[in-house]
Amino acid sequence: MPYRKQFFVNNYFYHIYNRCEESKRLYFNIDDLNRFCSLFKYYRFQQIMSFSKFINLNKDAQKNYLSKTKDRIVTIIAYCLMPNHFHLLLKQNITDGIRSAVSNIQLGYAKYLNKKYSKKGPVFMTRYQAVLITSEEQLIHTSRYIHLNPVSSGIIKIEDLVGYPYTSLPYFLSRTTQDDNVISKREILAYFKSPDAYHKFIYDQADYQKKLQLIKSKIIT
Repeated sequence: MPYRKQFFVNNYFYHIYNRCEESKRLYFNIDDLNRFCSLFKYYRFQQIMSFSKFINLNKDAQKNYLSKTKDRIVTIIAYCLMPNHFHLLLKQNITDGIRSAVSNIQLGYAKYLNKKYSKKGPVFMTRYQAVLITSEEQLIHTSRYIHLNPVSSGIIKIEDLVGYPYTSLPYFLSRTTQDDNVISKREILAYFKSPDAYHKFIYDQADYQKKLQLIKSKIIT
């Protein structure tokens, strides 16, 4: 995979997304989905050890290693995993953070998938796409777009969205803080009076976004 020349600015937000090559799938079962989630949680930190080596360590060695990884190169604001693509809303914390994190995620997952299913060749399209977030309005609307993706793509119904396990939306609607170490939901919820207000913000545009997605698919095909 060629080196990405795009310049990312520290302390700015970016919508990162990519899809699989041709008609390939991003995952085939829950274990695959969990592997992808584990990769982006792991590589949000500066790492000197590949994830494949890390998971082969015993529990004590893993705990000892993780206690020393304190440099968070990106902050994960929101995410969504779909059958053939993914969305990440990231904030870059250090120079080259996004390029490093996303490259490691994609490379690590491609190796995992090819080895597990005895496949060869690239899993993802050559280059992931990155959209710079330039306003507060764009930031919150991008988070909504990402969280609504399973509905607008027709995979699930709106009433099942909160139960869809591979978006960050359930973390946003929780009253607990147990997932704050992975998802920085405060970056979005700061613009709303409560998690319920964000919930309403998401659901009020579900039908509109689904219509836009349908129009887009017809134009492309």
